[in-house]
Parts: sequence; C-alpha cells; structure tokens
Amino acid sequence: MIKRLTENKLIYISIFLMLVSLLSSLRGLFTPLHGDEFTYVSLAESMVKNGEFVLNGSASTVIPIVPSIIACFHFFTSLETSIILSRALQFMIALIGLFYVYKSFKILKVTDKFVLPLLCLVAVNSNFIVGITKVYPDSILFCFLWILLFHLLKKEKGLTSWFIIFMSCAALVLTRYSYAVIGLPVLIELIRHLKRHGLWRPQTVIMILMIVVTSLPILLWVYYVSSIESEQVNGISYFNRFKNHGLWYNVQAGLGFIQHHEVGKINGIPAFASLFIPITGLRTWFLSVPLLIVSLTGLFFYINTKNNLLLLVAMLIMLSFVFAGTGFSRYWLPLLPVFIYSIYLLFRKLNVSTVWLTYGVILLSMIYVLNELRLNIMVYHKYFEL
Repeated sequence: MIKRLTENKLIYISIFLMLVSLLSSLRGLFTPLHGDEFTYVSLAESMVKNGEFVLNGSASTVIPIVPSIIACFHFFTSLETSIILSRALQFMIALIGLFYVYKSFKILKVTDKFVLPLLCLVAVNSNFIVGITKVYPDSILFCFLWILLFHLLKKEKGLTSWFIIFMSCAALVLTRYSYAVIGLPVLIELIRHLKRHGLWRPQTVIMILMIVVTSLPILLWVYYVSSIESEQVNGISYFNRFKNHGLWYNVQAGLGFIQHHEVGKINGIPAFASLFIPITGLRTWFLSVPLLIVSLTGLFFYINTKNNLLLLVAMLIMLSFVFAGTGFSRYWLPLLPVFIYSIYLLFRKLNVSTVWLTYGVILLSMIYVLNELRLNIMVYHKYFEL
C-alpha cells in the first residue's frame, strides 16, 4: 500500500525540485549566443559604440527592451560580461514572475496543497528552464504579464495597483508587439472599476494622468517605427511579413498550416505540444490539438470573473500570435501557468482524487528534473569540458 505523503513533505519536495531546476537553468548563463540573441547583441553594440539603433547599416524597428538591457551593462563592461549579466538579470526577472504566479494562484483560490506543486510544474518546465537565461524577451514577458494579471485579479484596486497595471501593459507592448492586445482586458477591468466606484471623482483624473504618462513611451516608439517604415530604410522589420505576403499568409502560418518563410519549422498549433513535451523541434497536430483543448477546457467549467479574465487574456495573446504568423514553443511560455491552472480545474471537475493528482504532479515534475540533469551533463561535455 502506497504511503500517503503529508502536505509538508509535498511542499518540501516541490521546493527541492524547483531549486534543482532553477540551478540547472544557470548553465545558460555561459552558453554561446543562439538565434535572435545575435540580433539583440548587435543592436546593443550599435547603441553603445555609435549611439544609434542600427542593424546591418539600417535603422531597426526591432523591439527595444532587450537590446537596451544589454547596452546598459555594455556601457560599463565588456560585451561578453554584459551578455552574462543580462542573462543573470533575465533569471532574476523570471523569479519575480514566479512569485507573482504564486500570488495569483492564491487569489484564484487554488487549495494550499496544490499551490506549490502547480508552481513547481511551471518552474521545472524545459522551456522555462532554457528561456529564463537567454537574452530573449521571454522572462520580461513572463514577469510583467503575471504582475499585471495579479493586480487585475485583485477584487479591489487602488491607484498604486492601477499604476502598476498601466506600467506592466506598457512594458509588455514595448517587449513584444503582439502583446498590444492586452490593452483590451485592461480596458474592460478599468470600465468595471469606474462603474463600481463612480466616474466623476478626483481619482479618475489621476488615473487618466497615469495612462498618459505610461503611454508616452509607446507613442514615441510608434512615431519612431512609423517614420522608419515609411522611409523603407529599416534593417530587420517585423512588419515586412505583412507588406510582402499579406494577412492571410501570416494567419495560415500562425495556425500551422504552412511554414512561414522567415523560420525553419512549422509553428503555430503543431508547436503547442513542445510547450509540455521536452523534445526539441517537436511539431505534431496529433498531440498539440488535444493538449490545447485540455489546456483551456478547465476554465470553461468554472465560469467566474477571474477565470473569464484568464481565458480572455490567453485567447487574445494566442490570436495575436496567429495573426502575426508565429508561435514558437517559447512564445507560449508566459501563458504556461494559465494552461496548468486550467488543467488543474479540469481534473477537479472530473473528481480525480486529490491524492493521486498530487502524486501525478510530483511525478511529472521529477521526470522534467531528471531530463534537465541529463541535459546538464550534455551541456557540460559540449561547452565546458577541457
């Protein structure tokens, strides 16, 4: 007969597995640059050496947050050190994001015995481990999305909460264009708040000023991008995909029916399985469609204001990826806690024993951790062995 673990032991096991995985992610601090990292580093070098946001001799409309972080470090140290420090900062930003996922789970009233095991499933996920120490936007998106969601999920929001919401929204838009859709749920919650507390009051004026102040960086960036795009002198542009191929082409690529010419593999829905299954380059409709359905169904079973907000945010961000013609596995990463929470709700609806559900979560986390330990050995032999 299986001996039941106490809640305290489950908490200790979850914390231990998270620590092992987070330590495993530190291997990424010293690995070579990969993919878009070269682009961000080149832009950072241009900012430091020439004072220009230029790539391959032309002005660039690549989103500025990540190159700016690298450039800030590069002003004071060598390029190699600045890359390591930027990756370390990304790691710390991801930890802040995890903390806000934990706080959001508490607001969503996930039972105490499941909060840390579910958080553990996020932390041990292979995409999370790899992504949080890359010079990619993923840690920033993960962190600010969950800061924003935490404050949106709060029943009562003061001026401080609204300022954080507006700031987080601006940070998301300035990190990845697709996240501009997050403005809709923010607007909906703002209208609800004003209806509940009254429109004509001094706090409303302050909130309007907050919106203006936090929108200024976005407006300035939109002005810069529009001037560069109109002159047709940009280096790498995310908008060329619409100019050269049209919206329908990108929608097909975003859904995964065709391969976008800018990437090496089909993305979109067939890539969804790779968010959960640690197989590099996995593309499969057979696994991705059921996983996607399961990952959202739980939210439909428990209809309430908070779950509706999560569902709306998830659907809007996924649709934005479709229209943008993209959808790498790492693009889904900021939404991973939403999917895990939804699966948790689904199992609750199916009346799965909490004991066996807990064992299943811990067992799955252990499998992820063992895989990461295997990868640690492989990475060591490939890059660090003398």
